[in-house]
Amino acid sequence: RPQEAHSLIELARALEAGSASEAGRDLLAAHLKTQPDDRDAAFAMTEIDEARRGSGSAMVLWEGFLRRFPNDTAALRRLAAMQTADGQHLPALRSLQRIAAADLADADLRHIATLGEILDETSTALQARQMIVERQSKPSVTDLMAIAALTSQHDDPALAHSALASAAEKAPQSKLVGEWLQNTTRLGTAGTFSTAVEQVKPAIEVPEKE
Repeated sequence: RPQEAHSLIELARALEAGSASEAGRDLLAAHLKTQPDDRDAAFAMTEIDEARRGSGSAMVLWEGFLRRFPNDTAALRRLAAMQTADGQHLPALRSLQRIAAADLADADLRHIATLGEILDETSTALQARQMIVERQSKPSVTDLMAIAALTSQHDDPALAHSALASAAEKAPQSKLVGEWLQNTTRLGTAGTFSTAVEQVKPAIEVPEKE
């Protein structure tokens, strides 16, 4: 009875909006006693509980939801965002890594890459950056520079250089950017990500027409 469940969720949300969140929650709780696998109802009840209890209880609530629905992408994203905001970088990374690869959005991959860099998990960061570039028809210079910076730090130079070469082939101005990336990384001069970006910009920027 999907339509009945949907209507019930809408009613619960309407009650919450009308300052009757406890009544809305009670409706969903009663429904879940007979339909414990109704993910949408459980998600809505968790949101209502979060609003009622405040941000201090949010992580515990979503961890509880994920014990029932361990592969829920939306809940994993929420939990990872909360963990990151709380400085729990490793748990946040592990939460994002539970999301199926096919369901990872660009924002998820960038979040994973950033956490990998913070935690010095170079392989994880490089893999995420590579996936970002693979999805782009014309990779941005910023993303390529991020790969270059990570390549110089990787424990497996051959694997890292392979990822870099693959990414550079797709780049706009591919020959120029590719040569710069290969040369600076091979010589170990890519340095930090921000430094690498500043070094390559003059070589690839196209002057604006007046």
